[in-house]
Amino acid sequence: TQWRAFTSKSDALCCENQSDSWGAIAIQGPKVRAWIDTCFLPETGVNGNTLAALAKNHIGRFMFKSNEVWIGVTGYTGEDGFEVIAPSHLVPDIWDTLLLKGQSESLQPAGLGARDTLRTEMCYPLYGQELTMETTPIEAGLGFFVDLEKGPFMGREILSRQKRERPE
Repeated sequence: TQWRAFTSKSDALCCENQSDSWGAIAIQGPKVRAWIDTCFLPETGVNGNTLAALAKNHIGRFMFKSNEVWIGVTGYTGEDGFEVIAPSHLVPDIWDTLLLKGQSESLQPAGLGARDTLRTEMCYPLYGQELTMETTPIEAGLGFFVDLEKGPFMGREILSRQKRERPE
């Protein structure tokens, strides 16, 4: 769900659900940086940054056919990746452009099942799968992310016991 906060004339903070107005496409793979800049132009005022030059977990404004889109450097498969967030009416054209430009590098559409296989191989947890409200990080095999020495925090006693007793 995409939410946008804005200030009304009364200066009260309001939220508006814009989920139907936006879409996202993730592009990931070892060769994506070689051709991604052929699809998008830097937005005026971002110092000429290219997508290929953006660092991991950074985001920038770029242009697609005279429309502003937001692109973040992500990657949830263990490979380089980009996530394009764009007005929903642009998404089909962006999809077609990415498939065309990535054709020389053997870009192929893949569903969430393929992404899940790759992220599982990289040991990347996903909330709702390995992590849930009923599964602690210790139970999910992610105890190395739990710092029991950082001081008091909610759930510390349970996690300490689980770390000692090593749940199945």
